[in-house]
Amino acid sequence: MASPAALGALLEALKAELARRARTTAAAAEQVQEQLWDELEEMGRRFLAVTRPHERSGFSEGAALVEELMQANGDWSRIDEIRIREDLAVADCVALVLTRDLQTAVRLLVEYCRKY
Repeated sequence: MASPAALGALLEALKAELARRARTTAAAAEQVQEQLWDELEEMGRRFLAVTRPHERSGFSEGAALVEELMQANGDWSRIDEIRIREDLAVADCVALVLTRDLQTAVRLLVEYCRKY
C-alpha cells in the first residue's frame, strides 16, 4: 500500500494535470470561436462584394440588407421575415450583421440559440 505522502504527491500531480488540460481545452475552444467569427465575417464580406447597386438608394443591395437587419434589433420574428423574403440562412444574417457590428452579431447568435 502506498504511503500517505506518496498518495498526496499523486493527488497533487493529478490536480496539476487536470488544471493543465482545462487550460488547454479553454484555449482550444477560444481559438475555434475566433475562427468561427473570422469565417462568418469573411462570408458576410463576400456576400456584400457580389451584390448589385440598389436602384433607388445607390447603396448596394447587400448594404441595404445589412441596414434592414440592424434595424430589426435582434427581433428574430422580423429577422425571419427578412431571411425568408431574401432566401437567406441564419448564418447569412449573422455574417451580414457581423460586417457592421460584432456585438450585435454575437447577440443575434445567442438569441437564436436560446430560441431554437
